[in-house]
Amino acid sequence: MKRKRRRRQKNYVPIIICAIGLIILVRLIFSFNNDLDLASYAKDYGWKIDQATEEHKEITIPEKFEISDEAYNILQKDIDSDLNDYKGKKADMYTYKVKDRFLKVNDKKLPLNIGIIVYDNKVIAGSVYSDYLKGCEVSLKGRSLEQIEGMSVEQWKEKITKKLN
Repeated sequence: MKRKRRRRQKNYVPIIICAIGLIILVRLIFSFNNDLDLASYAKDYGWKIDQATEEHKEITIPEKFEISDEAYNILQKDIDSDLNDYKGKKADMYTYKVKDRFLKVNDKKLPLNIGIIVYDNKVIAGSVYSDYLKGCEVSLKGRSLEQIEGMSVEQWKEKITKKLN
């Protein structure tokens, strides 16, 4: 009498469960790393932001810096960043209203904004400015171009114009 050999069915369930678990783990790791907490980043420099006012746009760091770009980059060097490393790259710009701090001009409190630039999930730039006063921009440390460079804006412009020409 011949015995019928029972074919053993392969059980793919554990393999499928492991694969799904691995996919979930990888997604959690990458979503955690891609979720920059810009509010905490700003807070590290002493700024409180209103996250409800967030605006986002994609920007391109200029290939060639003009005088205003050089001035902005000085503010970045104050926080140990240098936009020269990102020339021509696309990045994300996030802007927020600053909470609890204002710029006082002639007994008026002017609201402040904070702009943070992110490239490849890394903060590469940031500054604080007022929409109401053109050219009134400081580094995230709150220092102006004059304070960082130790010279007036006019002196700095003369120096940088020579460098660019």
